[in-house]
Amino acid sequence: MSLITGYAAALLFALNLSMYALFYIIRKSSSRRVRIYVARYTRQIMKSHSAVGIAGSFAIILHIYTVTDGGSFFASKPVYTTGVVAGIFLILTLLSGYLRSRKANGFRRRNHQRASLFFTLTVIVHIIMSSL
Repeated sequence: MSLITGYAAALLFALNLSMYALFYIIRKSSSRRVRIYVARYTRQIMKSHSAVGIAGSFAIILHIYTVTDGGSFFASKPVYTTGVVAGIFLILTLLSGYLRSRKANGFRRRNHQRASLFFTLTVIVHIIMSSL
């Protein structure tokens, strides 16, 4: 069960991470037609960005609950440590996303991007550690 909730959470956050790729295409594309098409598509997806992030967070909470069997755990394994670090970066990502939704500016956008980048990197390390 913990594997299923972990994969569900990874899938939901990968969906949200794809927003960065869409914004990159909008910035770097030389074709105006492509930029307009991707921007319209991104506007539609952006409406569900917060909801997908919250659903992914609940999947992560279920993953934590199933891994620890509802009790506490000790950081005796490296996979637990990377999971805790990923959880800290998840909290930072959610907090920066909330602050960005209240008042958007470049500083908050960059903070949200950096927090989500570090969260993604620690999740990748967590997945690699769990497969060893």
